[in-house]
Amino acid sequence: MVSVHATTRLRVQPAVASKVIDLLIHNGGGLTELVEADPGLCAVIVRAANSTHLGLSRRVGGVRQAMVLLGQDAATALAVARTSDLVFDGDDTTLPPSWFWPHAVASATAAAGLAQGTDANPEHAYTAGLLQNLGVLIDDRHESDHAEVGGEVLERWNFPESIVSAVRNHHQSIEKLISPLDRVVAGARALASEAGVADGRPTAAVRDVSRVLDVSRAQAKAISSDIERALGNLVRLAGAR
Repeated sequence: MVSVHATTRLRVQPAVASKVIDLLIHNGGGLTELVEADPGLCAVIVRAANSTHLGLSRRVGGVRQAMVLLGQDAATALAVARTSDLVFDGDDTTLPPSWFWPHAVASATAAAGLAQGTDANPEHAYTAGLLQNLGVLIDDRHESDHAEVGGEVLERWNFPESIVSAVRNHHQSIEKLISPLDRVVAGARALASEAGVADGRPTAAVRDVSRVLDVSRAQAKAISSDIERALGNLVRLAGAR
């Protein structure tokens, strides 16, 4: 069981955190882009939207919908509070491994692309791909139970059941998965690995992903280009001052 305290300390990329603070100081835009590039911020924003709008018939699963429901001012204040608390506390020993953020962004991008033409919601697919290794943020370990840890936390935070399931099952064989979003996220991991940002755990073969999800060569090429573009944007964010 994960402690309540542990689940609140989700590390944010230092460069992204600095950009969030910069947005507040200069009253700039681009917060959505930053939230979509960071699992910690994504989890906080979507969690807040689900907590604030408990009367919704469907739980919020996408960053953009969450931002609209919260409003720009509330979302910015929440992001600033989170980044200030977690980055500027003088403790860098709990930063995730170097593969964590590139893999998250690549997987999220691939998941959104793979969701096209399936029964999976592309926005939910992006969120699930981004948050698949949430358990690593929580306890700093990429061990066998991190998927269950991440799923448990997201379930407690009232995330859509499909996202909770995809996070719990992202290391399962794509051949054995039934849920469309489970398959999409498992497939996205393989495409992220193919793009050079693996998480160090086994993935499905890309040919099996294409077969199971019925991905055409044109779609696979487009997703590969999207991943390359997303990783380029992540590098730009990391280098921006």
